[in-house]
Amino acid sequence: MARPVDIAHQETLAFLRRCVETAKGTRLLEIGCGDGALAVLIGEQGFEVRGIDVSEEAVAEARERGVDAVHTDLVSFADEPFDTVLFSRSLHHIDSPEAAIESARTLLKPGGVVLVDDFGVDLIDVQGAYWRYAVELFLNAVGLLKEPVDVPALPPDPLTRWREDHGDHGNHQIADSHTLGQVIHQGFSVQTEEQCAYLYRYLIPELENTQRGVDMATHVLEWEKGLIEAGMTPVGLRWSARK
Repeated sequence: MARPVDIAHQETLAFLRRCVETAKGTRLLEIGCGDGALAVLIGEQGFEVRGIDVSEEAVAEARERGVDAVHTDLVSFADEPFDTVLFSRSLHHIDSPEAAIESARTLLKPGGVVLVDDFGVDLIDVQGAYWRYAVELFLNAVGLLKEPVDVPALPPDPLTRWREDHGDHGNHQIADSHTLGQVIHQGFSVQTEEQCAYLYRYLIPELENTQRGVDMATHVLEWEKGLIEAGMTPVGLRWSARK
C-alpha cells in the first residue's frame, strides 16, 4: 500500500524524469538515500541506483528494501563514474557544500547530470511559516497523525519559531539558498533552476499510513501549491546541471 511519504518521493521522481530522459542503463548515485524508499522507485524506472547515507540505521533499512546502499559520507566515497548524481534533500545538511559539489563532479562522467532537490531555509515568508505550523495543529486535532503529539500553539511570530527550529543542527548551520545556488553554479553548467513546494514535506511523514493519510498528503501538497500560485513564497529549490 502507498504511504503518505510516497507523495513526496513521486514529486522528486517526476523532477528526475523531466531532467533525465533515458533510464535504462543509466547509473545514478543518490546522496542521502535514507531508508531507500525513493531509490526503489528510481530503480523501478530502469535506473541502476546506488545510494549513500551517513546514517547506519537508514542504510540498513535501505538494504532491506534491496537497495545497493553504502554507509559513508560523500567526501569519503569513491566509485566508478556515474551518469547522474542526485542530492535528495541532502546538500543543505552537508558541512561543506563546496566540498560536496566537488565530490559530485569527481563522481560524474563528462557531460553527466547533477540534480539537487532541496530547499532554501531563508526563503520562508510569514504566510508560509504560519501555514506550516497551522496545518500541523490541524492534522493533530483531526487525528490524522500516526501518534497524537503535543503540538505547541501557533506562535505570534511564526518566523521566529522557524528560525529557532532551523538554528543549530548538529553544530552546523543549514546552508541557505544563496550558498546552495552559488556552489552549484560554480561547479556545474546549470540547465534549469526552479522554486517549488516544500513545506508539505515537514507534515506528511507524520501522517498515519492509511489510505486516509495518503489522501490527506495529496491534499496538503495541492494546498501548498495553490498558496504559492496565490503569492506565497515557495521554499523548495531544484537545480539540474551538467559537468
